Amino acid sequence: MHQAKVDELAPHGFRPTSLSVSGAPQDARYAAVWQQRPGPPWFAVHGLSATDYQTRFDQLKAQAFAPMLVTATGESDAIFAAVFEAGVAVEWFARHGLRWDPGGAAGSINFENQRAFDQGFIPRCLAVYGSAANPLFAGVWIKNHGPVPWAWWWTDPDTYQRIFDAELDAGTRPAYLSVAATHWILSVFRDEPIGEWWARHNLAAAAYQAEFDLRKGQGLEPLVVQAGGAGNDARYASLFVRNEVPIARRWTMTGRSFPGSGELDAIVGGFMVAHAIRAMSVAVARAGVVVANRGYTWAEPDYPTTQPDTLFRVASVTKIFTCAAVDRLVKTGALSLNAAAFGFLGIISKLLPSQTPDPDIDKITVFQLARRRSGLQRDFGADLRTIASRIGIPVMPSRSDLVRYLYGEPLIARPGTGDNYSNSAFAVLTSIIEHASHQSYVDYLRHDVLASENIADVWLGATRSRARRLHEVATYDHPGVSDSQVDMTPGVKAANAYGGQVVTENTEGVGGLITSTGTVARMLARHAVWNIGAREFGTRYGEMDGTGAAAVSRHDGLDFAYAFNRRITTPEHDGIKGQIDRFLDAYGSRL
Repeated sequence: MHQAKVDELAPHGFRPTSLSVSGAPQDARYAAVWQQRPGPPWFAVHGLSATDYQTRFDQLKAQAFAPMLVTATGESDAIFAAVFEAGVAVEWFARHGLRWDPGGAAGSINFENQRAFDQGFIPRCLAVYGSAANPLFAGVWIKNHGPVPWAWWWTDPDTYQRIFDAELDAGTRPAYLSVAATHWILSVFRDEPIGEWWARHNLAAAAYQAEFDLRKGQGLEPLVVQAGGAGNDARYASLFVRNEVPIARRWTMTGRSFPGSGELDAIVGGFMVAHAIRAMSVAVARAGVVVANRGYTWAEPDYPTTQPDTLFRVASVTKIFTCAAVDRLVKTGALSLNAAAFGFLGIISKLLPSQTPDPDIDKITVFQLARRRSGLQRDFGADLRTIASRIGIPVMPSRSDLVRYLYGEPLIARPGTGDNYSNSAFAVLTSIIEHASHQSYVDYLRHDVLASENIADVWLGATRSRARRLHEVATYDHPGVSDSQVDMTPGVKAANAYGGQVVTENTEGVGGLITSTGTVARMLARHAVWNIGAREFGTRYGEMDGTGAAAVSRHDGLDFAYAFNRRITTPEHDGIKGQIDRFLDAYGSRL
């Protein structure tokens, strides 16, 4: 039947754009999407054993054909089907016979997808075959020149639905699916809008036909159709689209011109394109006065335009504000840097019977918390869901819960020694600020620290995607999904940027603030980048899923800050920070 369709449709200019084989190899069933469109020569194979498929693969590769689609069914008796195209200029690699290994060992789908992430590739298609006890995988990966952020999953249908919902919240869409004989789903999501689309999964044949008829009647076309299982047990997954072409992004810049602004625009534009960043702001200040400030947008036409003073999450750049609050409390006599941190809060006993407080826990001082010498663990030693379970509460732990929990946890270094960056230390500092000021952290910061500097646009950010403040950037883009750290209900998933990894409400002084880059640059005239006290030469980055930020104080008296709505690596921060530094070396004296 499949060969008959090839013979019937190929001469009329149709080509397969989705291909699936399912059921027992000796009675395989094929599902395919054929589209009449121009394109390079192509060649289809089907019904091949693993050995024969490898032989044909090698032959076609030698003839300059590259695999575009691959699918398989069965285990030791597996058969393969694939579509190859000629003239594929993009770099690619393909694998089959891959195992499942959460440890990511070579020869696993986990290894190959991590390799793709690390080396800048993206799945063109992924396929699952094998059995419940021994799932096997195949795939084709192409160079990710966009680049397009992506994520992949291997889950049961119920979990897939929860991940699907969280991925939509993250701003991604399903791009490819494969269904196992067990109905488990192998999926790829992309942050690459294409307009209207509809996806369904776990459909019996009749339900899929009804879905097909419905979407066809609405003028949509099937982009991906996949099946898994045999006979009445077969289940389908589908993706219907209005138009599969990704929506083109456009470049917009806002803010007054200044000497060299065109060069800075080019630097930032290249950086944003290279990292698929939609929104970014850069500000430069001298002696607390902003001398250059631009907003940049590289996004789809309906995406809100970034202004120079757009509010962004600033992640660990928040710690500059926390240190400024501590400095103010010390100068007004409300707090001593030598005060014992936990003793000041009245915490003198462990929260859980199972804990054994470190003998040195009571020696930690306020100064050591701020100067990375507390010995506290970097991130509480566990995620919020785990801590809630240990405490025995059904809701997200409050900051008070976390600080009391920390008291009983082991230290990673002796207080006063080493240089151990610690987010948990700043959670303790936040509580100390509130205890010393008799105000909430944000109220004290806004009213007693920032008001005298005429700064009014610093706020506590909200975790949830639909809780953006007026004038805040529209999205925090990251394709990752994790167990929710906000909703403790078993099985609940959340986009990493909206509660899967990032939580702001109980980490106010750690990384929870939103503000503008102009405010950060102005702050640096009077406050240290890394420590408590006056301005000092240095650089601080803020990194969390959906967010990148930096604060830089230079030797020439200029301070600058940037913020954007996607996470990048520290070396990538070094790259853009270095480019802005070189720009200021050339133009800074004229600003």
